[in-house]
Amino acid sequence: MLPGSAFFGAVLRAIARYDVCGVTAFRSPSGGRALWLINLEERVVRRILIAAVLGLSACGCQEKEPEVVFLRPMVHWEDVAGGSINDVKDGFVNLAPSGTDGTFPASVAIARVTVLGDASPQPARRMKLAMAPANDFLVWNRLFDNLRFISEAFPLNERDLGESPPSIERIVWAARALDASLVLVYGQSDPSQNESLVRGVLYRTNDATPLAAIDARAEVFDPEELTRPPEDLKDDDSYCDPRVLADRRFERLVLDCILDLRLRDRPVPPKAPEGWIPDGPVEPRTWPPATFGYP
Repeated sequence: MLPGSAFFGAVLRAIARYDVCGVTAFRSPSGGRALWLINLEERVVRRILIAAVLGLSACGCQEKEPEVVFLRPMVHWEDVAGGSINDVKDGFVNLAPSGTDGTFPASVAIARVTVLGDASPQPARRMKLAMAPANDFLVWNRLFDNLRFISEAFPLNERDLGESPPSIERIVWAARALDASLVLVYGQSDPSQNESLVRGVLYRTNDATPLAAIDARAEVFDPEELTRPPEDLKDDDSYCDPRVLADRRFERLVLDCILDLRLRDRPVPPKAPEGWIPDGPVEPRTWPPATFGYP
């Protein structure tokens, strides 16, 4: 389609050519009545074409409404950690530097929260779970897929909390009830249209101890400065979406944080109850077992 005035000029010239060609081609030598009928038909067609041009101009020149961007409310450290954390920015900090005892292997529960009401930081703000269980299950299990010391990752939902408003205590209790050793509580925020950040805290469920705090940020003010990955689709703009970039950054930081905690964890050998007598032989079993018919 021709842009702007060139398109409308081409249509008007076509109308003019239609008038001239129509009158000369159908001029009748017998009288003017036939010519008048032809002119009447031409006037009707001309009006239809002019109406079509005006309709196209009204549609094409109509100003587009500005895109409405909904900013997610700010999630502060007071919401996910119960207090202020000032030692981390676009990274993670280990809140148990001396290490842990027997934390791994572990299963991890995931709880993404959003806040309701006033945007100012305060520990008593109301929270709400903002989970998409099917998507979150795939995202986090894919992230931990190659870590043998993470048995599973699963998202929490409202039913796991007993249909009660979420809080740090209820989330940790629900994760422990579902046999998760760790629970990640995090929230996504949008300080502006071009910025996004994700903050989260990893808790140990048996005593509700915070083990690590993770902070991921992304800013996109000029998409032209970013290089589109070659494997992306032609119309995929996720490479310049600050929300997507912050989420991916947060996932990488969570993975690095889990690896760091695993290196600092001290395994605890299992202790047999006092007076316990094994049912089987004490000596090591031979392999393969004789019952399989091997010599």
